Amino acid sequence: MNSENETTKSDSSPTNTGKLDPVQVELLLGKAYSDWGHVSDAVAVYDQLISTHPDDFRGYLAKGIILKENKNIGDAERMFIQARFFAPDKAKVLVDRYAR
Repeated sequence: MNSENETTKSDSSPTNTGKLDPVQVELLLGKAYSDWGHVSDAVAVYDQLISTHPDDFRGYLAKGIILKENKNIGDAERMFIQARFFAPDKAKVLVDRYAR
């Protein structure tokens, strides 16, 4: 019975499946920089993410959020527009929520 539980636990671990999402890793790094007050480093991470994954809305959304938090409203709005363009239908509501 224990071996069954061990198998279930190890199968659900992202490191065992080898399917780490590189976009998620970069988003986490940018968030960490932002939380530490290193806004320019966070923006640089998001810029790199956008250039390597230009069709993924998450980089645009993350950059828009940090720009908005730092009162750079015009650039933030441009990022939200891009995020909304690339977002799948079910994620557009999320983009709209942050864009307000």
